[in-house]
Amino acid sequence: MKKSVKRSLAIGAGVLVVVGGAWGYTTLKGATPDIDPSKLATVERGTMTRSVVATGKIEPITKVEIKSKANGIIERLNVDVDQVVRPGDVLVELDKENLRAQVRESSANLQAAKAAEELDPKGKAARLIYESDDVRIIARRPVSTGYKLSGSARGDEGPRVRPMLHVDHEGRIIEGSCTCRYYHKHQLTRGPCEHILALRLAHMSRLKLEDGSVEVV
Repeated sequence: MKKSVKRSLAIGAGVLVVVGGAWGYTTLKGATPDIDPSKLATVERGTMTRSVVATGKIEPITKVEIKSKANGIIERLNVDVDQVVRPGDVLVELDKENLRAQVRESSANLQAAKAAEELDPKGKAARLIYESDDVRIIARRPVSTGYKLSGSARGDEGPRVRPMLHVDHEGRIIEGSCTCRYYHKHQLTRGPCEHILALRLAHMSRLKLEDGSVEVV
């Protein structure tokens, strides 16, 4: 009785294994993947390209800052960005009307100075010293406000005197001193002495030789 039961269980287990194996094989063999054919491609060997996008700033190797000696309104700009220029090219033209007004003002000041000089005995004496080549510039130093000078000039009684002068860029006297008797007595309370004025004339003459734009007054 026991042997028949064991035999029956063994046969039943064998049948289940056979049936399960047959079902699994049929299921796996019959399954087909559901993939869109347009998404399939043949594998090939090739080169992969990767693009990188970045932002940046281009700067020149050298940068030159150009400044004009004259102030004014720009009337015409003759060059553009990245344009090649050569020495002597006119880059910018300023409005000349303001410059003409400055010239007219300077001319009026010149005439007034000449008229004052004719009435001022010190001015006449200074021009005589200057035109006689009896004044020399010993030292001349540009400063932010103009020029500082020291010189030597013919004195009233023979010995040479040492005038010193500080003028602005237009030649107007800011400070002055001299070793002559007139300065020791009056200093600048009655105006500069003829030696300081003669040194100024020599300075203005040198400016004229340097840039050709200043008239000796």
